[in-house]
Amino acid sequence: SNCPTMGNAPSIAELPPEWDDILANTTSEDILRSSRKKCRVEEDRSVYLDDDIFDLDEHVPMALAILRAHPHLKDIRFKLVPGRMTEEKYWAALFGVVHDGGIDMEDVVGKIG
Repeated sequence: SNCPTMGNAPSIAELPPEWDDILANTTSEDILRSSRKKCRVEEDRSVYLDDDIFDLDEHVPMALAILRAHPHLKDIRFKLVPGRMTEEKYWAALFGVVHDGGIDMEDVVGKIG
């Protein structure tokens, strides 16, 4: 039941069930705190999360799954991007919130890669 789109529709990842509890309760304050504590942007505009470079392109399927499952995060994104932070930093910060919930991102990226 996918809507027709231009070109290939990007795949949508399966969200790990333990993410749902974290994401359902994530607020804009959580994302702002994570962006301050866990993220940094270099002069070349590359974004780091916990000192690892964060490439949004690698996380698109997961990002789409998150927005579909947790529409309130769309509203938060609309409020924060681009006024408070870039798209890339928003997602780095959001994944930072999930990391703090004890999820190892590498495991998940490994599974969808």
